[in-house]
Amino acid sequence: MLVRFVAGLPRIPLDTFPTPLVRLERLGEPLGVELWMKRDDCSGVALGGNKTRKLEFIRADALARGCSTLVTIGPLTSNHTMRTATAARWAGFDIHCVTIGTI
Repeated sequence: MLVRFVAGLPRIPLDTFPTPLVRLERLGEPLGVELWMKRDDCSGVALGGNKTRKLEFIRADALARGCSTLVTIGPLTSNHTMRTATAARWAGFDIHCVTIGTI
């Protein structure tokens, strides 16, 4: 049910999904288990993962609402703020990143 709901939402793709699954034979064999790794590092420029997937929906929603600026908040070294800023600029939004803390 949730998959159908999400599939119906507007989305602006940022990366190449789905990313590949790779079997880790040399690691899993000695442990006696079958191990797999999801390669979100293969998704493209925005580095993939759940943050990027979420931003695909946020950008589409903001465009549909006529927004021109995205605002995000996070620590100075935040991957989230970096990805949001990149996604915003690719879509032509202005971006404001509110940062917290010190290095």
